[in-house]
Amino acid sequence: MTNILAHPCICQHCASQGPTCCSTSTENLEFCFPLSQEEIAVISSRAGGEEFFVQVSNSSGFISQLARLLPDYNVGQVFAATGTHWRLSVTQTGKCVFLGDAGCRLDRTIRPKYCRLFPLWVYQGQLTWFSMPECMAYKEYPKLEDLLAAMQTNGQEVRTLFTAMCAGLDLELCR
Repeated sequence: MTNILAHPCICQHCASQGPTCCSTSTENLEFCFPLSQEEIAVISSRAGGEEFFVQVSNSSGFISQLARLLPDYNVGQVFAATGTHWRLSVTQTGKCVFLGDAGCRLDRTIRPKYCRLFPLWVYQGQLTWFSMPECMAYKEYPKLEDLLAAMQTNGQEVRTLFTAMCAGLDLELCR
């Protein structure tokens, strides 16, 4: 059986070509994916330091976007409008603090689960992927089965990691 943690080549290739999913514009910072407390603890213990994280308010745009990405989960209960969440810090140019010329500087085993999944996703129970035109993985592997093969994973591994990501954020299925 393969392991979803074993596909660093795609990230390295993408980082060398730029732009990546690991960077954003100032106006889109509010949409950065949240981190679980476990992810923060693991990254802090291995990478050293809380300066890699920032706590931000749950904006209505953030909650709405997360609810669209996770329609089967109790997003509004976990991420209340009056609450906050943690995300990775970014540089002044909008790049993730861990993004280097050769891709992510974090060992794949300690990266946030969202980062390990991307561009793969589970939407309303269906295995899928983000089909953004700037995504190198999507450009090079426009068929899901080809992308899974390139990432050296399979649907069950993606579902398992997705479920763990949601559980780490205290999200529960609403069904």
